[in-house]
Amino acid sequence: MIRQYLSPIAMSVGTSLLILLLSALPYAVYNYRKRGQVPIKRTLVGYSFIWYLVAAYFLVILPLPSRESVELLNTPHYNLEPFVFVEHFTQYSGIDLSNPATYPAALLQPTAYTVYFNLLLFLPLGVYLRKYFGFTFWKTLFAGFLLSLFFELTQLTGLYGVYPRPYRIFNVDDLMVNSLGAAVGFLIAPLLKPWTPEIEREKRVGEFQEVSLPRRFLAFGVDIGIVLALYPLAIRFLAVTPMNNPGQGGFSFVLVFILSGLYFLGSTWVLRGKTPGMALVKINIYPREGDGFSRARMMFRHVLFLLWFPGSLVLLEVMEMEEPYSSLLYLTVFVILGTGLIHLGVSAFRRDRRLFHDRFSKTGMKSLN
Repeated sequence: MIRQYLSPIAMSVGTSLLILLLSALPYAVYNYRKRGQVPIKRTLVGYSFIWYLVAAYFLVILPLPSRESVELLNTPHYNLEPFVFVEHFTQYSGIDLSNPATYPAALLQPTAYTVYFNLLLFLPLGVYLRKYFGFTFWKTLFAGFLLSLFFELTQLTGLYGVYPRPYRIFNVDDLMVNSLGAAVGFLIAPLLKPWTPEIEREKRVGEFQEVSLPRRFLAFGVDIGIVLALYPLAIRFLAVTPMNNPGQGGFSFVLVFILSGLYFLGSTWVLRGKTPGMALVKINIYPREGDGFSRARMMFRHVLFLLWFPGSLVLLEVMEMEEPYSSLLYLTVFVILGTGLIHLGVSAFRRDRRLFHDRFSKTGMKSLN
């Protein structure tokens, strides 16, 4: 009995992860532009609600039968008579209403499982709608009815025409029990308060508040994506094919390094302290000491970073040395990159999150929200 639910739940996890991956970038950009930060608790609750809806949908439609087996079905398409489940329960569970001793065993009979499933399936919906969406009892009950109706119509239409006829019955009892489950979830939501996260009102990031590292990394990722998109255009413009000549492997690194320099230095100069990636998430470079806009400091900042990350990789590709000097070169580059990565990790937990190129150039990052 339990095993038949594992496959839909596993598929819902995979589908929810795909939704998360596809929506993560636009979601982060939207929040950084609107709030100056990504609200962690609100995000976790939102994605958990998406997972719940996807899981509920898969539990309703899976497992999918073959078209051939559905064509051979002669079961009813729908049941519009209410409380049939009560009739089946009293008829097949062995319950004797005049004998309370039969109640426990009757409640554990398979005829009751479908009712329990439908009730529990919609119980989280009532909790979510009351606690996180501020729904009233009647709005929650109506929302539960609408979601249940959507599921039942999905079954009635044979998965919107995929199958020649319904492979599961449209049941008015399911509408009733599902709606009841949402109502019960609404009523017990206060009891679950110790085990459900609270979402506080998010504070907007102030203009001169230090920018978080994830926000900076997102801007950098967008900028690097643009640089990599420019690479094949540069190859075409220069009419060279470094990938066809193994001896020119270092050319690709050099070209990316040059493109990065032109892109970061040029865009910061033209956009007065920000790259397109920074503009997308609404952050800007500003001088930490002195007044006014200083292009020289911002150029120096980018040069320091470019020499550390892409510059050290270019060094490995273009310099050919005999042993033991080649090993010494690799070790030196490894230490430089490793030290920088450790610096990034340490900066994530410091109050002042400026990185080494910010400190040496006496610049910082500010939010434009």
